[in-house]
Amino acid sequence: MRQLLAIFVVLGVVAGTSGCAARLSPSLHLPPSGAGLAVLECYLYPQDPGGVRPKFASRDSFPASAAYLESAADGHVVRGFSIYGTGCVLFPDLAPGNYRLSHVRVETSEYSVTLSRMIDTEYKFLVPESTKVSVQVEKGTLAYLGLLSFRRRYTREDVTHPPSYESPVKLPNAQVSLERSKAGEARALRTLLAQKKYRRTAWRGPIENRLAAIENN
Repeated sequence: MRQLLAIFVVLGVVAGTSGCAARLSPSLHLPPSGAGLAVLECYLYPQDPGGVRPKFASRDSFPASAAYLESAADGHVVRGFSIYGTGCVLFPDLAPGNYRLSHVRVETSEYSVTLSRMIDTEYKFLVPESTKVSVQVEKGTLAYLGLLSFRRRYTREDVTHPPSYESPVKLPNAQVSLERSKAGEARALRTLLAQKKYRRTAWRGPIENRLAAIENN
């Protein structure tokens, strides 16, 4: 009995590790004088022309849970996590330089009629070179990468088979679009300022100044 319980505990930890991380908004450790920030808005929009998704608990979109920037200088990868309750992924404490977005992870929860329960799946979306999601990071500033959208047609397997927690499902063939605008940047900045943990840091001033500059132009 103890061995069986231990197996269930291990499976629960593996299945929930990414989700727990996504529920903890990233913290800002370095002040503006020592680092830069980058923020990405990102969503998966399920496409269901075949009507395979059940009506129960079917959402119109899923926000990204994590994203990964690759340095153009030396190739090292920096991971950003979602700001809890939003579609924004924050990359804190970035060293100055040029970065490219390499891939994004999205966690979904869909009801399975076959299994009579909700099933959670983590998807990995590769960002194609043609989309060119790159950003120049400088100390004391917040760089906006844009609003990245993934649109993918759902298949019956998405809602009938339990997921594998060993690795995320890789979906490099989704339709990808990127939108960059002052309105989007202002939206992301307001999202940051709405979080008490960010308002209480030295970053509040630079973020407010940038937001004021956008709104006054």
